[in-house]
Amino acid sequence: MLAMTVPLQYAQRGSHLALAALAGRRRFEPLVHHPRRDVRDPEHGTRFYYHAHALPGDSPKEHGHFHLFHEHARGFSHLAALSLDAQGRPLRWFCTNQWVTGEHWRSARAWAGTVGQFRLQTQGRMAPVARWLEAMVQLYGEELLALLQARDAVVQGLASSASQRRRLFADRQHHILCSLPVSLQDKVSRLL
Repeated sequence: MLAMTVPLQYAQRGSHLALAALAGRRRFEPLVHHPRRDVRDPEHGTRFYYHAHALPGDSPKEHGHFHLFHEHARGFSHLAALSLDAQGRPLRWFCTNQWVTGEHWRSARAWAGTVGQFRLQTQGRMAPVARWLEAMVQLYGEELLALLQARDAVVQGLASSASQRRRLFADRQHHILCSLPVSLQDKVSRLL
């Protein structure tokens, strides 16, 4: 199971996913994309990057988080973010407001067919990280769809009309709309 194998391979080399996400940089710079140019899979229209910044109500345990995207005819949409602690262990999935990533907003219903088909393949030093992220999306597919539905419910609860949604999507007071704690070990144990 890649969700466990990739972190184990890094650990055997004295590293972990949070360090691998820095793509060889010696210093982790907050707000900077790691790697500087997003990792892209043009064949599947997916991409990701890792970065860190203070989040409202955030746990001090977070080292940084991956943002995962899918590109389509209307632009790109943010699937979710996955935060890691300083040892590279996943902490939580979360969904952000539209202004955070500048995405084309895509409803949970529109994501339903895409999450199960989410592929993220690349070459080079970021290939193991990409494989791990793809495995995490597959492993947490049902939970991610539920998280996107929760995000949509939050948006509907805060803004029922199109004009209210436009204001909400630009409202810097609303950063993270919903989140889901992650225990990879518990998830894998339930599957075995």
